Amino acid sequence: MWSNKSAVKTSVDCIRQNTIVVTMLAFTARGLIWVRIWLKNVLAHLCYKIFGLKLCPVSQDSILDSGHYINGKDTGWIEPFTLLIRSYRETDTVTAHGRQTFVDGMKFKLNVRAKVKRELSNKAELFASKIPVRKPVFVLGVMRSGTTFLHGLLAQDPAFRPPLLYELLDPVPPQTGAGTKDDPRIAMGTALTRAINIADPDFSVKHEIGAELPHECFHLLAAMRFIDKKEFLHGSNISAYQEWWKTALTGDYMTAVYREYRAVLQLMASKDEAPRPFLLKDHIHCLFMDSVLEVFPDASFIYLVRNPVDLVSSWCSVMESLATLSIKPGTISPRERGERALNDLSYFASTFVDFRKKCDASGTSLRCMDVLQSDLVKDPMKVVKDIYAFLGVPLTYEAEDKMALFMDERRKFRARAKHIHRPEDFGITKDMVLDKFQDYVEYFGLQI
Repeated sequence: MWSNKSAVKTSVDCIRQNTIVVTMLAFTARGLIWVRIWLKNVLAHLCYKIFGLKLCPVSQDSILDSGHYINGKDTGWIEPFTLLIRSYRETDTVTAHGRQTFVDGMKFKLNVRAKVKRELSNKAELFASKIPVRKPVFVLGVMRSGTTFLHGLLAQDPAFRPPLLYELLDPVPPQTGAGTKDDPRIAMGTALTRAINIADPDFSVKHEIGAELPHECFHLLAAMRFIDKKEFLHGSNISAYQEWWKTALTGDYMTAVYREYRAVLQLMASKDEAPRPFLLKDHIHCLFMDSVLEVFPDASFIYLVRNPVDLVSSWCSVMESLATLSIKPGTISPRERGERALNDLSYFASTFVDFRKKCDASGTSLRCMDVLQSDLVKDPMKVVKDIYAFLGVPLTYEAEDKMALFMDERRKFRARAKHIHRPEDFGITKDMVLDKFQDYVEYFGLQI
């Protein structure tokens, strides 16, 4: 246990190290917000070390409020919810801002969940008949394999229906003005992306995110069942939650989850003028392919493959950004971050490879096209044309023009800012990665 004197010294050192950054940022609107959060974290640290008082505590009762979220017939979400609450309540590595963000996020998910349940309770059959989910396309791959770029590129084709971030955060469209400037969900999504960019102004270089851009499906699963990929990968003190994830999310359970997920997609698209094939993306789907195919038997899959050394290095850099204002400085070493990234990413990779091997051995037909990330970077439009040929759908001139504009904007942005990451900065060596990713490398025939 630190003494009060050492607690003060640690905080003073932290202040001294960041004085220049704080001074520079204070001259911008974004900087003022950053400084306010930083000061809250420093004051909370002092209060805890000197007085034993934890600011912004995590309390299950306060999150559940009066308990009106609990339905006696629907209790599958309670265990993961409770495990996450316990993890954040008992850890000392999360800052006051991190705890407050977690509490606000859990409340938001509960509200969205209740809202979706109300809508589906009376209209699920109507949505199912009016908005059939036919021939969805899933963009898959391990984190940092190029899925965001490919998803965004394919989403330029108006023939596809990609879920946008603001819709994934709140899939219930308003009665009027859905998708327009009057849609309150867009402002909410913009606020979230602004908060992320405040934590790390360079985050957009590492991962493109915007309220009205295509994004990942995990937001839906997190809100409906607290199957939260973000917490699995970034959460603090979540070993019990990870254990629940790996043991409780069995075939039958996840099949029910994906049926619910399909219903939420139908709800999300209920204001669309005409049904279009969904263009979906999330790494989490790689873990539950049997259930995905049970619910979406006519689905097609595009799987991105990348050098695993680059995967792990890039992911470590993203994790570092997301921890900027939420994790106390010095509580997680770069090597610990690297080891966690290595374990998590190899879990996603090996689970999907095992599924593919099972399909190969049983002769199961799987509509899956593998794409090397290096090929996508070298000639994106050639890859796109190969994908359209695989899917058996026409690539229109309109879609090609929109894709060309998208790539031109990306090239201009990348010319101004590049994402630089090195595995050695996180204590990771090539041999360590190849040992964990041996099956992945061999199955896809990668030359490392």
